[in-house]
Amino acid sequence: LHVQKTPLAVIEFDKDMIVSEWNEAAERIFGYSHDEAIGENILRLILPRDSSYDAERLWERLLNNEAITGDIIDNKTKSGDPIVCEWFITPLTDNDNNIVGIAAMALDITEKIHDEQTIIKSKEEAEKANQAKSDFLSSMSHELRTPLNAILGFTQLLKYDKTLDEKQQSHLTEINNAGSLLLELVNQILDLARIEKGHLHLSMEQVNIKDIFYECRSMVTPLIEQNHLTLNIETSTTGHVIADYTRLKQVMLNLLGNAIKYNTENGSVSLKVLQKDNNIVRICVIDSGKGISSEQLEEIFQPFNRLNAGCNIEGTGIGLSI
Repeated sequence: LHVQKTPLAVIEFDKDMIVSEWNEAAERIFGYSHDEAIGENILRLILPRDSSYDAERLWERLLNNEAITGDIIDNKTKSGDPIVCEWFITPLTDNDNNIVGIAAMALDITEKIHDEQTIIKSKEEAEKANQAKSDFLSSMSHELRTPLNAILGFTQLLKYDKTLDEKQQSHLTEINNAGSLLLELVNQILDLARIEKGHLHLSMEQVNIKDIFYECRSMVTPLIEQNHLTLNIETSTTGHVIADYTRLKQVMLNLLGNAIKYNTENGSVSLKVLQKDNNIVRICVIDSGKGISSEQLEEIFQPFNRLNAGCNIEGTGIGLSI
């Protein structure tokens, strides 16, 4: 009863490949009824014509009393449709260890193989699309930087023109600020493209942390004052860390910039350095803004994902991902 009801095809045949057992699952998988299969050659029933070489190798293994466990074999049904089965085959022997027959079980995995191939194809297509996106971002970033640098260069030259009145100087400042912001965004996109393509090279060296903090303080102080915030930097550590100076400063500025942009009026930004065990330094950027909900924390490092896209604060959502 168990042999008849199992979802595995259970088939037995003798040394001449003549079928002597064919259960209900074999009927369902291969399409032949019990009466049609009994007495027929197993190879003619279930193997495609072009698989004779594989069948011979399989038969040699069985004649050497080797059990077949989990081999994937291309088969066919009564109607000629190709299917794929996973086989478990055992030689049957007499008391003298002579092979008198073969017992086989087969599981139809055609749908599983198809699903796996679909997943692999989808993954390859997604990787190609991601690569195309990275190539596009990299190419466009390079193309955008050239005219942007020209705009900024001539804007800065015009600022030294003494014939311009106060209103014109104000307009130039707006152009310069907007151009600088756009150049910063383009550089970030270029960095992201380099990182995703594995082309970002780090120059590791001994970096004095206080030098990084000094530069960061001077660069964010105008923003701190503009937003009526206070900046507290506490560094109790001495010595250096092994890092890429430019990239470490970039990370610090991204974090400090976010702490300033998303803060509250008359709020504060703090930077703390903690000396931990095993020569590890922890740098903490703390602000008095409303923060991020616990539900959104897992999404903060996804490129171009601005969790507060509804607000009027400028940004691309790639600073944290970088």
